[in-house]
Amino acid sequence: RDIKPVLRKEAQRREIEESALRLYDPYFCRGAMVTHLNSLGFANVINAKRDFYADIAADRVPAHDVLVTNPPYSGEHKAKL
Repeated sequence: RDIKPVLRKEAQRREIEESALRLYDPYFCRGAMVTHLNSLGFANVINAKRDFYADIAADRVPAHDVLVTNPPYSGEHKAKL
């Protein structure tokens, strides 16, 4: 919920409704981000169980307005960031 004011401001800056703001969280983890962001009023959330690093390498990152995430800092993730 701490991010809601920032996302609200970005929607205002783009002159769109909050529900139309395209949010992308590339780290699926347990898959709770869609539900969490939906509960804050953001209906357009992309959070799928995919390999974010492979998507970057293949230029397949989904179209989005804001990338919102808390990246994992375990395993190989830290070196890739």
